[in-house]
Amino acid sequence: MKRCRSVQRTIDNYQSICSDEGKRVKDVGGLYVLGTERHDSRRIDNQLRGRSGRQGDPGESRFYLSLEDELMRLFATGAMDFVMKKHYLMMHL
Repeated sequence: MKRCRSVQRTIDNYQSICSDEGKRVKDVGGLYVLGTERHDSRRIDNQLRGRSGRQGDPGESRFYLSLEDELMRLFATGAMDFVMKKHYLMMHL
């Protein structure tokens, strides 16, 4: 019985800590998820995006891509090659 009370106090303590931290996170705008690469499946990207702002809580997500990412290579047309070559030339002149 004594052990159960000790466990319950520990649980109550951690719930209080998590509640306080959760309030601070909400006060500064919620969870901000940064994606550094896109997945082949849009469903996976949406799942990652959904980690922020769940159930009406504040939050945002943003994805950053590189022109060298595999998806950019697969789906970008020759226009992307032009942009990359132009950028390379500008950086090395």
